[in-house]
Amino acid sequence: MLQFQFDEENRLLLAERADLAAAAQRVFDCAVCMDTLPEESIARIDPCGHPFCRDCVRGLIESQIQSRRFPILCPACTAGPGNNPELIGSRCR
Repeated sequence: MLQFQFDEENRLLLAERADLAAAAQRVFDCAVCMDTLPEESIARIDPCGHPFCRDCVRGLIESQIQSRRFPILCPACTAGPGNNPELIGSRCR
């Protein structure tokens, strides 16, 4: 009888854990502002795919346009030595 109760409680706890994991919001860390944000605020750079928050990408593009600095490069690709910088929006035609 006790084993049955234990098994039933264990099954219920595992189901509850699965429900909580499915409902948990997925997050990422922006490499520019270092904030932890929900995944729905990701903006990925073409073609390298580096993820940043939309506000940081918008700010980068605005500042580069205002400074007339072209081409606009991915900040992660240009941050390290020997990296091959990728153009932002290079796939856009």
